[in-house]
Amino acid sequence: MDERYAGLDCIDVPAVVQESLAGGSNEWTMTPLGAAAVNSPDFTGDAYFVAMRYEVDGEQNVGVWLATNLDGEGPYLAVDGFAKQFTDWPDADKGQFDVSPADPAGKRARNCLG
Repeated sequence: MDERYAGLDCIDVPAVVQESLAGGSNEWTMTPLGAAAVNSPDFTGDAYFVAMRYEVDGEQNVGVWLATNLDGEGPYLAVDGFAKQFTDWPDADKGQFDVSPADPAGKRARNCLG
């Protein structure tokens, strides 16, 4: 991983953001189990990649979303396959955003979860 991503500070994600992300799941009951974020250097303004561990039907997964803030107000975009599968947040790699699931800042956020 590029050093500028490996050196990004891990940010604790408030419970209100985790609940808000989970609230984007209309089909599933998603229980947040913890989350970490990094502020991506690739966007103008704030762009946080949020990796959240959650449980659905007794199975744990980790999804990655993109957020413009960490106050729980959104908006959010689903970045990786788990985020897209289990929430109805808009797809980050569609339209004007074009955010790849392989984005190094997203990978760094996942690494912050340990």
